Amino acid sequence: MSKNKGVALIFLVIVVIALGAIFISFKNGKPVKYLASRAGNNAKAEDQKEEPAPLPPPPPPPPTHIKTPDPVKGIYMTSWVASTNGWKDNLISFMEKSEVNAVVVDVKDYTGKVSFELSDPELKKVGSSEPRIRDIRDFINKLHEKNIYAIARI
Repeated sequence: MSKNKGVALIFLVIVVIALGAIFISFKNGKPVKYLASRAGNNAKAEDQKEEPAPLPPPPPPPPTHIKTPDPVKGIYMTSWVASTNGWKDNLISFMEKSEVNAVVVDVKDYTGKVSFELSDPELKKVGSSEPRIRDIRDFINKLHEKNIYAIARI
């Protein structure tokens, strides 16, 4: 056997082994994933128990609404003020003692950021939220309990 035929035979064996490895690593036209087992051996992913997908969070309770006051006498509250308990509580106390019956709260500012946590994964992915008002539901419920009309400023 000549030297060139020997090299060609070795090359052919390597190609056959490589193609065999590729063929074996696919099942039903899809690649087979391998995971390291606890013993350090490789095992097919199918043999491992997969964690079930987490359940989606329950839907939020329906919003409550109060009747629009006539006339509306409101004050403006930035998202930063609405996120600061001391300032927020002082303004609510002021509204209870005065003729003010409504509050306008920034929920989306000039930068386009929404000022509370969003549940939509697409909006989260693009970074549309800057959660300043961490308790937005509690805040609005508190306003409604005190018969203060809440207006969202976008």
